[in-house]
Formats: sequence, structure tokens, C-alpha cells
Amino acid sequence: MNEPIVILPEAHFKNRRKGLVVFGGLTVLLGLLGIVFVALIANAAIDANGEGSAGVRLLVPSLSIYGLISLALVWLGIGSMRMRRWSRALLLIFGWSWLVIGSVVGLGSAATLVGLVQSDPTALDQSVVEGPSLLLQFAALVTVLVVVFVLLPILWITFYGSRSVKATCSARDPEECWTDRCPLPVLAVCVWLVVAIPHLLLTPIVLPGVFPWFGTFLLGPSATSAYFLVAIFCAWAAWEFYQVRRIGWWVLILLLGVLAISHVVTYSLHDVTGFPVGSGFPTEQMTQMPQFQSMAEGFLTWTPAVVLGACLLYLIAISRFFHRPR
Repeated sequence: MNEPIVILPEAHFKNRRKGLVVFGGLTVLLGLLGIVFVALIANAAIDANGEGSAGVRLLVPSLSIYGLISLALVWLGIGSMRMRRWSRALLLIFGWSWLVIGSVVGLGSAATLVGLVQSDPTALDQSVVEGPSLLLQFAALVTVLVVVFVLLPILWITFYGSRSVKATCSARDPEECWTDRCPLPVLAVCVWLVVAIPHLLLTPIVLPGVFPWFGTFLLGPSATSAYFLVAIFCAWAAWEFYQVRRIGWWVLILLLGVLAISHVVTYSLHDVTGFPVGSGFPTEQMTQMPQFQSMAEGFLTWTPAVVLGACLLYLIAISRFFHRPR
């Protein structure tokens, strides 16, 4: 479990009430901006592709997750302003998740832009002749990525991870809450699993079922059943992790390992033109540019495996929490 909760007299720590209100308000603002962003992306996709098109359906699972996270941020921000212990714990998890995932997304975006420029050197040469517009745009984008995906989450981690903030929340909200019953590194896995469940359930609903499985694609009811089964395992594992039970750790290790190997094997044998007919993926658009096809193949082959591999390493790192008797 977490370290024992010690409530200090307010004279023994710096009261961070104002900071909790300010960061809570900023968190609410982030959530509202996220809701607006999801609405704008959905509207732009519908305008560009038409309602019900494959391109729009591909966005539904991801946008749904972003929308839920945005709503959760509004809830967490209000909790921070009310100095609730659960809000501090979850916002600390959010800050670390934001930093890790945001850094990966930011590096991937920058690498994609570099790949596109390298695939069409004339665009860069033309920009040098006409002016530094492309270089300035690239520099501006990198700056925005660093600020949004590195500096801002570090601010959240630094603030909500400080002892004075923890002591302030403990003094204002002295009773034990549900986030105190599980170590924060383990609770983070519970949160990630719960967030993944809607994506797993929505994917086979909004798209024709396609599930990669060791060199082939499960289709239709078989794929839908596979997605639902993984979602059920995630829900069960989240509960077992919250109870800090070893069986949940082992099952999740095995599940992620199997999925990682399955992804690598399947997408190593199939390029983007090899998706089954009716899969819902706009392969004709993806193969219009050879360089895009090459990047798409690399993305589909290695990104899921790298992400799942990183999750496996994290699970191994927190395995010490599961050796304690329950």
C-alpha cells in the first residue's frame, strides 16, 4: 500500500490552497479546450469525408477517448479546487502519463515531418529560395510540441507531486479515500486499463471487425469477440491491480506479450495494401504516396509493439508492489 497517511498541523507545512485552486482552474480549462478540440476535429472530418465515411469512423474510438479524458479533467480540476486527495493523486498520474505519451507523440510528429521533407527535398529547396517559411514553421511546431508535451506536464508533476500539496490535501480532506488504498504506480495501471476499455469496445462497433492475430486477420464476429475479450481481461486486470493481487499482474504481462508478438508478426507479413477488403481502412488514400505507404507500414508494424513493450517494462518495474502479502 501507499506510505502511511500523516496529517500535519498547518503550521508545519506550506499551505498550497491558492495553488490548488489555480492549477485546478487550469486543469478545468484544459478539459474544456480538449472538448472543443474533439468537436472541431470531428466536424472537420465530417466536412472533409462525409458523415459515416471510413475516415470518420476511424477517428471515433480515439476521439471518444479524448472526449472522456477531457471530461475527466474538468472533474479533476474541480476536485483540485476543492482540495480533494483523490484529485491530487489522479492529477499526478495524469501529469506523468501526459509527459510520457506526449513526448512519444511529439517525437513521432517531428519524425514524420522530417520524413516528409526528406522524401520531397524540392519543397525545402523552394522554401530556401522563397524564404525561411518552411523552416520557421517547423521550428514553431517543435516549440509548441515541447511546450505542450514536455514543459506543461512537468509543471503538473512538480506541483501535484510536492509534499506541501499532499499535506494540504491531507489536512483539508483528512478521511482516507479510494486512491489511498493502492500504490500510485499500480493505480496508474488501473487508470490506463479503464481508459483503454472504451476504445476496445468501440473499435469493432464503428469499424468492420479486424483483429491482427499471428500473421492473419480475424474478421467479423471473430474479431469483435477478440476485442470484447481483451476488454474483459482489461476490466478484470484493473480490479486485480487495484487489489494488488499477483494474478492480475501475471495475466496482464502475458496478455501484453501475446499482443505485442501478434502485432509484429501480422504487420511484418502484410503491408497497408494487404488489409482485408471491408476492413474500414482507407488503403487507397494511404497508398497514393509511396513515402506515406512506407511510413504507414513502419508505424503499423513497430509502434504497437514498442508501446506494448514499454508497458511490459513498466509492469516489471512495479512488480515489487505485488510481493506484499494481501
